[in-house]
Amino acid sequence: MNLDLFAEQSTEGQAPDTELTDAAGRILVVDDEASIREFATDALAHAGYQAVAIDGGVPALEAIRAEHYDLILTDFNMPKGSGANLIMKMHSEGFTQPVIMMTGAALTKELMALTSMLHVRSILQKPFGIDQLLAAVDNVMRPMRNVSTDLAEHQMIHEAGIGTSTEPRKSDF
Repeated sequence: MNLDLFAEQSTEGQAPDTELTDAAGRILVVDDEASIREFATDALAHAGYQAVAIDGGVPALEAIRAEHYDLILTDFNMPKGSGANLIMKMHSEGFTQPVIMMTGAALTKELMALTSMLHVRSILQKPFGIDQLLAAVDNVMRPMRNVSTDLAEHQMIHEAGIGTSTEPRKSDF
């Protein structure tokens, strides 16, 4: 189940500081279950994302401090630092990456309130499929790609001198 709150290469086991080129975006996958990490990184890599897998919230925070990620996909309940604690520490240190939370827990009012307070963009309830995972990720990443594309186009226009003139603008008023 994918609950959206705001409507090429897998690197499982690699160090988070591995150099990757930016294609569709860099995603940090945080889960204590190796099978979930492998499933998510493989699916994301197949969709053109660059996914790095980390086991637990504490090592994930270290990875976020060391490298830039466009999106954090984290489990809620993990023995090496919960997803909620990871997000709170990210916010307290000024990191603003969007977060998608994965959970095997029931979606109670309390959990929904907590994820809302933590500004979680979407919740994936385990077990979830590839389509649900990619839909949630694409919903978060698509606006970010559009902004990046718009900025790049604006920069190219500016550098080409299109629309620039040394003449003062005359108003039609």
